[in-house]
Order: sequence, then structure tokens, then C-alpha cells
Amino acid sequence: MPLVDLILHYGGDWITSPHVLYSKKLSHIKKGYDSELLSYKYLVDLYINELGNVGVQQLIVNGSSDECEQSISVTNIVHHSESYTILNEVGIDCSDVESESDSNSGEVEYDSDELQTFVNQKKREIMPSLDNYKELYKGMSFKDIPEARKYLNFYALANKKELKLLKSSPKRLRYGCVFDCPFIVHITPDGDLPGIRVKTLKAKHTCDEAFENSRVDYYTIANYFKKKRAKRLILEKLDGNFTDDYNKLEAYANGLRVSNPGSDIVINLSKDALKQGKRKFLRMYTCFQALKMGFREGLRPFIGLDGTFLKGKAKGQLLLAVALDANNQSYPVAWAVVDKETKRTWTWFLELLQMLLDLKYSEGITFMSDMQKGLIEVVQNVLPDSYHRFCVKHIEANWCKRWRTDEFKKLLWWSAWSSYEEDFKDQLKSIGQLSKEATESLLNAWCRAYFDTVCKNQKVENNFTESVNAWLVEARQKPIIKMLEEIRIKLMNQLREREETVRSWVNDFSPHSLKLYNEYFKIANTSCYVDNSGDNGYEFREGTDKHTVNMVLKKCTCRGWNLTGIPCPHEIKSLQLKRLEPMNEINWWYNKEAYLLTYKYKLQPVRGEKFWKVDPS
Repeated sequence: MPLVDLILHYGGDWITSPHVLYSKKLSHIKKGYDSELLSYKYLVDLYINELGNVGVQQLIVNGSSDECEQSISVTNIVHHSESYTILNEVGIDCSDVESESDSNSGEVEYDSDELQTFVNQKKREIMPSLDNYKELYKGMSFKDIPEARKYLNFYALANKKELKLLKSSPKRLRYGCVFDCPFIVHITPDGDLPGIRVKTLKAKHTCDEAFENSRVDYYTIANYFKKKRAKRLILEKLDGNFTDDYNKLEAYANGLRVSNPGSDIVINLSKDALKQGKRKFLRMYTCFQALKMGFREGLRPFIGLDGTFLKGKAKGQLLLAVALDANNQSYPVAWAVVDKETKRTWTWFLELLQMLLDLKYSEGITFMSDMQKGLIEVVQNVLPDSYHRFCVKHIEANWCKRWRTDEFKKLLWWSAWSSYEEDFKDQLKSIGQLSKEATESLLNAWCRAYFDTVCKNQKVENNFTESVNAWLVEARQKPIIKMLEEIRIKLMNQLREREETVRSWVNDFSPHSLKLYNEYFKIANTSCYVDNSGDNGYEFREGTDKHTVNMVLKKCTCRGWNLTGIPCPHEIKSLQLKRLEPMNEINWWYNKEAYLLTYKYKLQPVRGEKFWKVDPS
């Protein structure tokens, strides 16, 4: 994927004469970001969360870089001599943009500005970014009086000068030097121009450095150290050093394998770094034996795929594979920590998923995801015989950039919910009446009319996977081991709690399946009418639609029964006419037995850090 270095400019002034120029701007650099993952929202978040701006009105963006894969550089990852079937692998990274640290060095080197900032925080060093506040110049603009006060306080801190406030009003500020010094600055509105500006400035100081500075109050300290410093020092105290967690990662993986035999814990190390005798973490895949067994024995062959950002200092992404249980509740199957979401990392993740879940060529399994271009190609290459659905919410977000009206959105969702081709085409005609181009831009892999009927699932959106991302939002802010531990403990408790909930079921089928069955049952007995019957089934009229049911093949032309595994209204009516119990035709995947098999297997407790290195033999 193409990487870019982000140079964020802010805090300057637009000069219009003699030519347009953004002058006296401040800058902040973020290196090595995947250009395909960049978005307006992400850049705005950088300006607000990292640079302390209130908001962003406009962004001007340009620039690109070469393709390269970034990793996280850490020294002295613990090495184990024990032999395992799956311990770790090596992967490809780009050493020309990643600084390797010397494994024999006492000091840890970091390959990101973020981690180096953290080192400076620990040493209590003033950051170089304070140099951005050393200058004042005539015509310099501020949004309002509070912003001007904040800047002058930082100016006093950066220049080690003590200023005194000579005049203050809702529209004007005047500062001088505490000592007998010619420095003076007067800030006031400038005609009809927005904001306020430096109108009068005598910038020269003749005084010595101030060792006490009344301008540097606790508000200034809080503003300067907020988020990037004080908060991170607190997080370090609570959660430990992020880099230390990477150093302990292989020992932690060993502890998981010992406590949960049969689990797949795969650590991917940098191939280039290993050639130099060093160890650099790239990726980590986790799938517990209990989750593998639950998926194989009790879950439909249906998996949602998604990736989400990690929020700690060591940036990365969490890739997820999530299934649905008999009650349509999310069931995480496997996850991986990677540096970024690329074709390479998705290929690595899906190849492990295929091999370790014994999916073979994936015939009969269905995946659902957003329409990430790279992921679509990876699924086709790694799992060529699988079915792949696309989340309608993602399609709506892209499609409605051009066709935004409520009428378009309504017709899009009606199209997605169409379970048979004739209904889908009718909906397309309605869209085509509004815009032929809008119709031509749509594909079929998001519509029920073209879904496979093997996985017994008619979902058209990927919110069950996104709900797991939300469930892990706090964990994603922590160092890697603490994050993985929180995921493990959450799942360990969830497996136990969900097994206990089966006691509240009133019969042998899940509450979710019964809710849908009861809706179909009501339609069958209020809206379905038999027009004809034959040797193998019936012909039904439902409003203006007609459908036929083949009792021998157990198929209905509405495809509802085949899609969900729950008898559709026409099938329910057919079974009633034959004096058979329709509920007996609900698919086994919704049965209490399937649910109990899913949650029969449990994650086992893991001993503390000092036991991680114990030889399993």
C-alpha cells in the first residue's frame, strides 16, 4: 500500500499580497501512513486530538510516498528454545523506513515520533514543539481573546520571559515585560477582518531569563501537557509501558498455549530484522481451541470480517472474524493484531483462518464485509469457493454521496431486503425511474435475492462485527498484552454467561428464531391464500404476489425458507394444510442443542506472568 508522511500545518496566517501565502505556520509530522486508510475524519481528529485545535473548517491536502509496510520496532523480545507446532513466523517489512534498535543496547530506540515523545515525557524534557511559540510578529492573527492569551502564555514559557498584563477587555489585550524592558505587544481587532491581530509590537527583550514566571500557571501547564503528556504518564502508571509488553509477547503466547492446549497463537516477526540477528514484531494471530470447537460444532458457516484501529501509542489495527450463534449473537472466532489493514495482512489472516479452522477451499462458507477493495480480492484468492456478501450500510454510505435523498435510501434498503429476483428487479425499476445511473452503479452481492442458502442467514449488514469493535473500545486503548488479556477475559465470561441463559428458553429453539417464526406464522394465517394445489405442493397468493411451494424439495419461490432455515409464511400454510407441525421444520442451527454445543467449550484460566515461561512438557 502507498505510504505517506503527513505534514500538518496549522496556526499560521493567510497573506494575499503580493501573492497568496500561508505564513508563519506551525507544523507537525506523522510518518508512514497508508494512504488508502486516510480520510477527512481521520485528519480532522489529528488536528483536534493531537494538536489541540477546537475544530477544522477546511483541509488542503497533497503528496504521496512509495509503497511499504511498516512495523513496530522493539528490542529484546524474549526468545524461547521450546519447540511448538506453531510458534512464530517471519514476515516482510521495509527496513529502509524502520529504524532497528541494537539488541545489546541499554537504551531502547523507537521508530515512531509517538514513542519517542513518550521517552521524553518520562525524562520530563520540554518538547521541541514548544519552539513553535517563540515568535511574535506584527499582523499575527488569533481567533479570539482566549486563544491569544493561551499563545502569549506559551510564548512566555518558550522564551523564559515573564510578561505582565497591562490591559484586558473582551476585544483587546496589551502585554509588557515585568522588568524594565522595551517589550510591548498590543492585540486588537483589525477593521472588518475576522478575529484579532497583533497591531503594535516591540519584540526585543533586554532583560535576563526569568526563573519564576507568573504566566506559566496550572492552566498553561494543563494545556501544554494535556493528552500527549500527563494523560500518557497516567496510562503508563496504570497499564505499564507499551514497549515492555512487546518484549514479553512471546512469553505471553507461550502461557496461552500451556493453559489452552490446541489454541492457535501465531506471532509474525520481521524477516529483514531476523537476518540482522534482531527480532521485530509484525503481527499476532489468536484463535482459542474452545472457540474453534464452538464454531465447528454449533455455528452456521457464516463469518463477518472487519478491521478497527488500535488507540494506544503503538498504533496498529485489530482484524476480526466474527460468527453468529443460534440466537444471532456475535461470537468472535479469531482476531489478529497487525500494523495496518492491507492486502498482505488480510491474506495472512485469512490463510491462517482457512488452515486452522480446516475450511479447505471454503466451499459452503459465507463471508460478509464492507466493500474494501483489497479484502474483496483477498477473499477471492484465498477462499475461492466461498460466498462473499457486502454490507448494505457501507454501500449506502458510498452510494448516497451522489444520491442522498430519503427516497433513494428507502429504495436501496427495500432492494436489499428483496428475497427473490422479481421483487429485486421491481425495486431497481423504481430506482431507475429516479436515476438510471444510480441503478447501474449497484451490484448484486448485497441483495437477498442473490444470497446463498447454505449458511441459513439473511443478514444484509455487518453490524454484528462492528458491535464487537464497540465492545472492545476500552481494550483497544491499552498495551498489547493488556488488550489481549481483556479480550480473553471478556470472552471467557461470555461463554459461561451465555451457556447459563439457555435455561430461560421456553422451548427447544432460540428466542431470535421464534420471533421470526411467529412473524411468519401471523402472515401465513392473515395474508396467504391457496389458489391451487398439486401433487408436490401449493400455489399461494399474497397481496399482488404469487408463490409456489414444493413440499418434496422443501423450497418456496420467495426463498425465505431456504435463506433463513425458518419456514416462510407459504411453507407454514402448506404444512398446516397437510396437518403437520411447521415448527418442526425450523433448521437445527437454531436448536438448543446447537447453542449448547457452541458454548460447551470454555476458555481456561491463564496463570500470571512469572509462569509464562514454564516448559509445557
